[in-house]
Amino acid sequence: MFALKLITNSLATWENKCRRKIETTNTCVICGMETETTFHAFCRCPMARDLWNAMAETWKLPVVDDMFNTGSEWLLHQLDRSTETEGLMLLMTLWRIWHVQNEVVHHKPPPPIEASKRFLCSYLNSLPGIKQHSRADSVKGKMIVNYDQAKLSGKDVAQTSVTQVSPRRWSRPPNGTIKLNVDGSFSAIASNVGTGMVLRDHNGAIKLSACRFPESCMTPLEACKEGIGLVLEFFNEPCIVEMDFPGAISMIKTAGTDRSTYTFIVQEIKRLMCSRHNIQLISIHRDENSVSHTLANLGRTNTRTMTWIGSGPVGVLETGQRDIISPT
Repeated sequence: MFALKLITNSLATWENKCRRKIETTNTCVICGMETETTFHAFCRCPMARDLWNAMAETWKLPVVDDMFNTGSEWLLHQLDRSTETEGLMLLMTLWRIWHVQNEVVHHKPPPPIEASKRFLCSYLNSLPGIKQHSRADSVKGKMIVNYDQAKLSGKDVAQTSVTQVSPRRWSRPPNGTIKLNVDGSFSAIASNVGTGMVLRDHNGAIKLSACRFPESCMTPLEACKEGIGLVLEFFNEPCIVEMDFPGAISMIKTAGTDRSTYTFIVQEIKRLMCSRHNIQLISIHRDENSVSHTLANLGRTNTRTMTWIGSGPVGVLETGQRDIISPT
């Protein structure tokens, strides 16, 4: 639908809104340099060009500087020169550019370029997997498949190689030890977040689980701090804390004073961990964090903040049973 509106010049550009007497100016409100036609919005506006160039580092896209305004059919001419996969990559990039620009027009902070890049790559990589393996299990909303990025950059999706990969699972802590898993869920489209945490013993039994839908943007570090605080308040066993946020773990483990915007949160986590010397922080793969991720998605999608002692929602309990493996 987006491609159809773009090709038929039916998008709500400022040129179209001015022509329909909805706005009094046709100038691009993002850069203020010229009339916001579809060609300007996607090929000339600096914000669009930044995202286009970032995606061109990974995908086979035409060079934006080589794009020419041939009238309302500029995109059709480009698609005619592209393979099916190249056309798909171009349309998905333009679709994301339009979303980011709409966020700015409606006075919302635009998602970072790297976030848009990860979103688009993940989205595109899921499409052939869904088509070719419609009955395959999914992990965290993504197909359990790997794609050769070099092939995606130059050949049609039908020619890509697909390799089945065994998913990683949550491993039991040693006997007498509890394990806390923390995760976050973020939607660039809905611009909301959720966090989740689950505490389990060496048998995999849930001792505590929680999901959060914070009013403000809650970082993984804040969720980690809250989870450690609950462990210290209610439990005495040695605890392993696992997250799939290597950057956050690096900030906590780095000696000396943290100079980032998360200084106070990092200092508080260090203080909590020093108050009991049997807390260990470990970085894991996201596939090993599926239960806390399910809880984080629950909090974000259902705008729900809940804590369960000794249990959890039905879906979380089922995921937890499938997630457990024995220690090696």
